[in-house]
Amino acid sequence: MGDADPYGGELDQIVDQRSHDAIVNKKSQVANVPLVILVTSSTPRSRTLLPLVVELSRNNEFKQAGVKWYEMQLTEKTAPMIKFGPQNCPIVVLLRGSYCETLLGISGVEEVERKVRQMVDRS
Repeated sequence: MGDADPYGGELDQIVDQRSHDAIVNKKSQVANVPLVILVTSSTPRSRTLLPLVVELSRNNEFKQAGVKWYEMQLTEKTAPMIKFGPQNCPIVVLLRGSYCETLLGISGVEEVERKVRQMVDRS
């Protein structure tokens, strides 16, 4: 699925509209699957946040809750799906059922962890 991430990404990859739609769809919404999508670019902030989110994805509590983690690198194929983003800062999209939240200008992985916990706790 594309070139390997030189910055150590170990999350499942969304590389184009087709792979996105296979993950974000009515079936996952009805099943109430908690999804975390980290949109990254080549910026230093993305390179710093990515390995921290990868580590967070290994948290047993989140694994038991069925949280699915994905990275979507900002490329020619994925850029049309991103309608906004402050100067290529990382974007985190949280989805679960009808719930959706977008985190922009993330200050650290603690913010991501707090928001994922809130999403998991939603009924």
